[in-house]
Amino acid sequence: IKNLRTNNAVTEFEILGFAKRFTVRYSGYNSYTISRDFTEALNQMTRSFQKEATKRILDSGLLSKIAEAGIDTAIEFKEVQIEKETDEYAVVALVGVRRIRKYDFQAAMQETLFRADLVLKKVSRSSSSPEGLLVEKYQEILLTDITERK
Repeated sequence: IKNLRTNNAVTEFEILGFAKRFTVRYSGYNSYTISRDFTEALNQMTRSFQKEATKRILDSGLLSKIAEAGIDTAIEFKEVQIEKETDEYAVVALVGVRRIRKYDFQAAMQETLFRADLVLKKVSRSSSSPEGLLVEKYQEILLTDITERK
């Protein structure tokens, strides 16, 4: 390999795919898989963001609330783009529709349009970070509740 930095660099498709997979694991709530999903999301975070996210989620009791709710979530991404990229970071914006339903109902009980902004830190690829990316920051805002529009 003549240029390890160039050959090891993450591509646009890897950045966007990683951001979408993380968002689904971190905010695509499923009562049956919430513990595994959250653990997988933690493994995709920097240490500082792991501490922050763990404290926020444990303090809120969110994991047990989701586990008890009997819900499943589907996320459909409408827009995905890299807003800024440097050698160290990539800033990604995602816009999607989140459909939450109870297991015993087929129809969605809530549909929302949301935007997620992620700051991804580029790291050396390794067995613990094969994508060469970790989430440094995740922020999500609700754009609109579209449940009533149907």
